[in-house]
Amino acid sequence: MSLEHPLAKLLVSIPVAMLLLSAGARAEDAASSGTGGNWSLSRDRGGPDGATGGGDGYVPGTPKPPEAITATVIGGYLADHLAQGLRDAYARQPLLVIDNQAVRGTGLAIQRDTPWPQRAATILAADRTDVIIVMIGSNDRRHMWEPRKHFTLGSEEWADEYRKRIKALVDILVRSGKPILWVSLPPVSTRKASDYNTQFNGLYKEVVEKAGGTFVDIWDRFTREDGRYAAYGPALDGRNRLLRANDGVGFSAAGRRKLAFYLEKHLNKAIKDGESTLFSGTARVRRRKGAGLMGVPVSLSDPVARAGEALLGGRSSRRKALRPNEKLPAYRLFVLGERIASIPGRADDFSWPRRVVRHEPRPAPAPAVAAPVLGGRSR
Repeated sequence: MSLEHPLAKLLVSIPVAMLLLSAGARAEDAASSGTGGNWSLSRDRGGPDGATGGGDGYVPGTPKPPEAITATVIGGYLADHLAQGLRDAYARQPLLVIDNQAVRGTGLAIQRDTPWPQRAATILAADRTDVIIVMIGSNDRRHMWEPRKHFTLGSEEWADEYRKRIKALVDILVRSGKPILWVSLPPVSTRKASDYNTQFNGLYKEVVEKAGGTFVDIWDRFTREDGRYAAYGPALDGRNRLLRANDGVGFSAAGRRKLAFYLEKHLNKAIKDGESTLFSGTARVRRRKGAGLMGVPVSLSDPVARAGEALLGGRSSRRKALRPNEKLPAYRLFVLGERIASIPGRADDFSWPRRVVRHEPRPAPAPAVAAPVLGGRSR
C-alpha cells in the first residue's frame, strides 16, 4: 500500500499523535513535581496551578514596603517547602513578607549544630517578626544523646527528652509575645516513618496548645481514604496532581502551594484578631505604626473565597465574617479533597457491579374534559 493512500497516512499519524500526548503528560508532571524547573515569584500566574493571592497591581519580585507584616518560618526541610508555598500564595500581596529562616538538615533531635532554641532567640532578637511559623521534625527519627546519657528512639525516655526540647523552643517563642503557628508533620511514603510522625505530632500539639499557640494539623490533607500516604491528590485548581516530592517526604510545587493554602486562614487570623483576610475576601489589615488601611480583592481562583462585609476603600465592618459551608460538595471536593459519591444510574456512575435503579411508573394522565357549551350553542 502506497504512503499516498489515505489509510496509510492515518496509520502513520496515530503513533506520532500518541508520542506527542505522552511527552506533554510527562512535561506536566515534571512541572507539577518541581523537577521541571522552579517557579519564579516574578511570573504573572503566581504558581504552577495558576493560584495567586489577592493584589492591587503589586508586581511580584519587587521590594515590599517597610510597613509590611513579616511572617517568619523556622524549622528544617519541610519548613523550607512551606515557606516557598507561602511566598507563592502571597506573591501579589504587598502587605505580607514571608521570611524563610528554615535550615535544611536540622531538627530538635540533632544537637551537633546550634540548637533551635538558640537559633530562634537570635532571629527574634532582630525584632522583625510579627508571626512565627514552625514546621520541624522530619529529621528527628533518630536516637538522641546528652552528656553521659543515651535516648533510644521509641522509648519513654526518648519521648520525655524530646518533649523537653519542644518546650525549650516554645518557651523562647512565647517570650517574644508573637502569635505562634506550629504546623504538623505530614504522612511520608514509609509506614514506619509515618507512625513516628504521628507520635511527634501528638507531642507538638500537647506542648504548643498548652503554651497558648496554634497547632495546625495538615495530616489528613495529604492522605488516601484509608489515612495512609498519598503522592497524588487534588490541587488548588481541582486537578489530580503530584503533590509530594520524589523522596516521599517533601512536597512538589503543587503540594507546597496546597500546604500553604491550609495555613492561610490561621495566618490571616493570627495577624489581627481574626479580621485580616489577605488572600480570601476583603477586610482590614493592620499595618505598623498607624499606617493606612488597604482592602484586598477576592481571588476568583480561591475555592473557598467568600464576599467580605466591607467595600474596597471603605471602613471595615467588625461583624463576624461568614464561614464557609463545609457540607457543600464544592468545599468537600476542593478544600477537604474528598471524593463526591456518584448518583446511581447517572452517566458518571462507574461503580461495579452496576447498581440497579428502580423507577416508579408515572401515573397515566387524566383524560381531557370538554369545555361546557354556553347557552346550548357553541360560539
